[in-house]
Amino acid sequence: MVERYQAIGRLLDIPEAGPEGHEARMEILAMVKAAHRKKAPMPDYEELHKK
Repeated sequence: MVERYQAIGRLLDIPEAGPEGHEARMEILAMVKAAHRKKAPMPDYEELHKK
């Protein structure tokens, strides 16, 4: 479970800090929530980082 939280934290660290990255963090959080509801894998860090 701790690994899952670390993965989520890592994903949320991708966008810029502060207000500039707020919208991107909200999009990532929505993807994480959707994956959790569907019991699907978490979004891929490398793929999101490229965007």
